[in-house]
Amino acid sequence: MESDYSHMRKADPLAVLVRKLSEGNRLVKIRISDTGTGINKEDLENIFDPFFTTKAPDKGTGLGLSISLRIVESLGGEIKVESEVGKGTTFEVCFPVASEGRME
Repeated sequence: MESDYSHMRKADPLAVLVRKLSEGNRLVKIRISDTGTGINKEDLENIFDPFFTTKAPDKGTGLGLSISLRIVESLGGEIKVESEVGKGTTFEVCFPVASEGRME
C-alpha cells in the first residue's frame, strides 16, 4: 500500500526554494557533500533501509535516511549518493519542477 503524506504538507518553505531555483528548468538538484570518512560499498547498498545503522545501539535508530528518502519520493523526487571511503560522501536530491497550481 502506497503511503499518502499530503496531510503533512502545508505552506512549505522548500516549495519556495524549488520555485526560485527552478525558473526555466525541469529539474531542481541540491547537492550536499562532506569530506568525512565516507561510506563502505557494502553499507552503501543499505543506507536507505529502515533501521540500518553502523552506529552503536544508543547512538541512533537508523531511520533518518529512510525517512528522508520517503519524504523526497512523496514529493516526486529522488536521492542519489556517491561515496568514497576516506574522501567523503555526496548526496544529490532531485525534485521535478512543480506547476504553479501544485505550489499552492
